[in-house]
Amino acid sequence: MLNAQTPIKAIRQVCLDCAGGPSAVRECQGNKLSDGPCPFYPFRLGKGRPSVKLIRKHCLQCMGGSPKLVRECPSATTCPLYGYRLGTNPKRVGLRRGFFTRIKERTRRDSRVRVA
Repeated sequence: MLNAQTPIKAIRQVCLDCAGGPSAVRECQGNKLSDGPCPFYPFRLGKGRPSVKLIRKHCLQCMGGSPKLVRECPSATTCPLYGYRLGTNPKRVGLRRGFFTRIKERTRRDSRVRVA
């Protein structure tokens, strides 16, 4: 299995694999493709903050638009984007939900105090 990495590092690795090396990535013309610009082009140098939803779109395109095939992707050991294929960051799962739950509880508690 591939080492866990950030979305930007995963995209960078895909660009390196696609172009064939660092110098080819720098010279990449992915913004001028005949079927539209590569969605990873702005992040090819390993800079910026891409959305994991962007990776999800790429995976859907790779699997012919089938969400089922994306879920069942056989590339777990070869694709750097595998962990992000569902449009979520596996390192952040549950963090957001907990944050909003705490805010709701705090709001309820504060509203009870004001009513009394």
